[in-house]
Amino acid sequence: MTEYAYCPHCDDGVEFDMLELAAQTGLDGVTYSYPAKQAVCKTCGSYASCAPYQKEMGEAFNDAMRTAQDVVSLEKVRDMPKRYHIGKRPLSLLLGWGEITYSRFVEGVVPTPKYSQTIGRLYDNPLEYRNLLKANQHRITGTAYRKSLKAVNAVLEEDYPDAVRLYELAERFFALADDDLTNKAMQKLVYYAQGFSAVLLGHSIVTQEPKAWAAGPVYGQLWHELKEDPSFCSRCSGDDSPFSREEEQLIEAMSFAFRLYSGTMLSEMTHREDPWLKARERAGAVDGEACKEPILMEDIEAYFSGVVEKLDIRIPADIKRYPSMAMKKWGLTS
Repeated sequence: MTEYAYCPHCDDGVEFDMLELAAQTGLDGVTYSYPAKQAVCKTCGSYASCAPYQKEMGEAFNDAMRTAQDVVSLEKVRDMPKRYHIGKRPLSLLLGWGEITYSRFVEGVVPTPKYSQTIGRLYDNPLEYRNLLKANQHRITGTAYRKSLKAVNAVLEEDYPDAVRLYELAERFFALADDDLTNKAMQKLVYYAQGFSAVLLGHSIVTQEPKAWAAGPVYGQLWHELKEDPSFCSRCSGDDSPFSREEEQLIEAMSFAFRLYSGTMLSEMTHREDPWLKARERAGAVDGEACKEPILMEDIEAYFSGVVEKLDIRIPADIKRYPSMAMKKWGLTS
């Protein structure tokens, strides 16, 4: 279908060519530059008026002004409800704002710096949005909550494979320890749960391979989230456990078996185990040196298979035999 623009010189709707140019607009003493499209009349060569181009130009100017003033872009404002599958009204309520506040921002109203920072931060950090959603779920309907939780989990899975499962496991360990766990201890609990579950349950509770950091096995994204906000897991609301009954039994047994040992002691244990040592050797990393080499799942399964066989660990409750044996074997003290 042929598009037409209005040419004031021809005083008629005309066919046109499109010209890309750099537009400039001054406002309150500030000049803003932005890309624009201009319709050019094919009949006389004069500039013509094309409604879609004028709309795009207005939005480009809006974005240029927002960028210069460090205000979240209109694109992000409009995309966030789609990104997290939540309506504009429920999103406003979730954030503790007036019911139509977010709708006004979508329509082009420029948010204040405080609102702008909140939108930008939640858009760029799906984990923070997930925590907010879980903490404030009472403000929206159950259906809206479940749809948005599913959407943000999908975003997290895309950005950080198996991240949601890691966070759920961390939340569970925090709850069992009454929120008294250091970042270092958490990393090792997740690692040992990964190893023992792979052998005792026939599948691993988490599938993301940890990295062989100087401090032992570490799940990078989980480490950085806990470092930035140590309470991010513990403040999440308590949902029904996402784990099966057998997984829950293993997690509880893990918490009981390792609760007497500090993160530093657990780190020392991992430094003497084959999976971490093999990964460091592959990378040629010396003691204390930073290393991002992954600890291979095949090495984790092989090592813990040997542990389970040697200590005759048949059920999760038997896991407690391992840390006490390891501490004595390697001369470590808690």
